[in-house]
Amino acid sequence: MKLTNVEGDLDVRDGEVEAVNGQLHVSGTIFSRGISRFIGDVIAESYNAQNGDTVITGNFTAGKRIESEGSISVEGNIKTDILNVKRRLHVGGDLESYDIDIGGSVDVGGSSKSYKVDVGGSFRSDSSMEVNRLDVGGSVDIKGYFTAERMDVGGSFIGRGRVKADDVDVGGSFEAQSEVEIGNLDVGGTIILGGGEVRRKIDVGGTLRSNGPLRFSNIEVGGIVTLTGGVGEDIQVGGKLTSNGDLTFNTIHVAGVVEINGDAIGRSISVGGALTVGKMLKLIGKLKVGGRIDVSGPLEAESIIVGGSLKAESIKVEKTIEASNIETQMGARAERIELRRRGSARGPLIGKHVVISPGAMVEDVYGETVTILKGAVARRIFTEILYAEAGSDVTEILQFTNELRAERGCKFKAQPAKTEKLPDPPL
Repeated sequence: MKLTNVEGDLDVRDGEVEAVNGQLHVSGTIFSRGISRFIGDVIAESYNAQNGDTVITGNFTAGKRIESEGSISVEGNIKTDILNVKRRLHVGGDLESYDIDIGGSVDVGGSSKSYKVDVGGSFRSDSSMEVNRLDVGGSVDIKGYFTAERMDVGGSFIGRGRVKADDVDVGGSFEAQSEVEIGNLDVGGTIILGGGEVRRKIDVGGTLRSNGPLRFSNIEVGGIVTLTGGVGEDIQVGGKLTSNGDLTFNTIHVAGVVEINGDAIGRSISVGGALTVGKMLKLIGKLKVGGRIDVSGPLEAESIIVGGSLKAESIKVEKTIEASNIETQMGARAERIELRRRGSARGPLIGKHVVISPGAMVEDVYGETVTILKGAVARRIFTEILYAEAGSDVTEILQFTNELRAERGCKFKAQPAKTEKLPDPPL
């Protein structure tokens, strides 16, 4: 049948309605039973469909609500206050509704705007989406920009434009191909970001990768983190942390390996495995590494404890260095330096107190007090006081200004020489 204006309600049962002049106006409610097809634009106060699907070739506007126990397919735009569809919703144009509740999946060709969206299946939009609260049981794919206060997604989320949200909870994977502006980001699987800012916390069970610089407060990741550089506060990783750019932080705690291909500036670092820094490493607190430390540039910290080797261009530490092997070009300076048993040092060691453990081999040592234990060998020592156990050796130069306490059995190749002034250390 053909209609244009209807006063009151309209009943449609398994039929097709063609809008005269392209528009159908119904002042009341359209009741649909079975499969209904409308050709043209439809404007009504409300729409109620039972036991069937609805197809509209134009725009669909309802002042109060649209309800359907089946599916709805609209080639144009949908605009209404409340939208409730039990099965699937297809919108070729824009979707605008204060409250959207869809039992199945949603496919929108244009933009989407709503206060609250609840979808049992998946949600896909070819343009932007603005929503206060989004709750989707399946996956979400937004090709334009996305903004929300809170988002809860059971499956995966892909945002191809800029993503802005205060609270994000995703059970599977989260991917934002452009920059993000997010408060909390909680994801069960993987996170891929285009950079941006996460103001409070990133919590992910699997992996985190940011393809652009990231500003953050707190990162907690069970597996692997890969950044292109960033500025933030605390990082805690169960596996590996890689930053392909400069990284500024407060604390880093990583059970496995850390690799920073740039400058690293922060408070403290604790690593179970190895730490590699491509440029400078500067800390105002402690550096503790179970394996090895390799810094291409200078290294500064309050204290350093490393289970294996320590390598840097130069090392300046306020308190203590403890290592098995130390290698520098310009030297290592600390209040106290302890080289462990059978360790080695290449480059000068400068400290208030320097301890060379049994079997260790060093080059040049500068200190107020130097202790060289049994079997240890030094090339040159410059100190105020030297304590030497039997079996230790100094091969080239041994100078002291105050006291030499050597056990019986010390046979230095270098002739001990007491002097008024020691040469200045190189660092």
